[in-house]
Amino acid sequence: MSSSESDLLFWLFTVVAAMVMAALITVTLVIALFTRREKHPLHVEKAPVNLIEFQQLLLSLFRAEELRRFLHLALGADGQAIVRALPPSGLSDEAVMFEIVVALEQHGLLRGDLFDALVAARPRREADIRRVQRFE
Repeated sequence: MSSSESDLLFWLFTVVAAMVMAALITVTLVIALFTRREKHPLHVEKAPVNLIEFQQLLLSLFRAEELRRFLHLALGADGQAIVRALPPSGLSDEAVMFEIVVALEQHGLLRGDLFDALVAARPRREADIRRVQRFE
């Protein structure tokens, strides 16, 4: 097998693996959306949010490390607890965003003050943020 054939096979495998990973993350996110969880002790009634759209929004607003810093600063102790519970750096942004979305949903933090903080951090994207917040 020539070097170019080997390179082509490598990239083909990489693309297929990325597609499988994206599909698995999406399926897991949908399952998380419809699976009943115990409420966090600090649970506040939250606005209905489409978790898949919320993950896509976060991916468009932040890189993973930026979002870790944002949560740490914007959500105080709750954000710090979520950041500490995240897997170590080195995962793809999509994988980190998935973990963050699930943690925010489980802790009942998908509420107005989070969206207000997102708007404050990314004011030019307010229309997109509010659309996801309203679950349109």
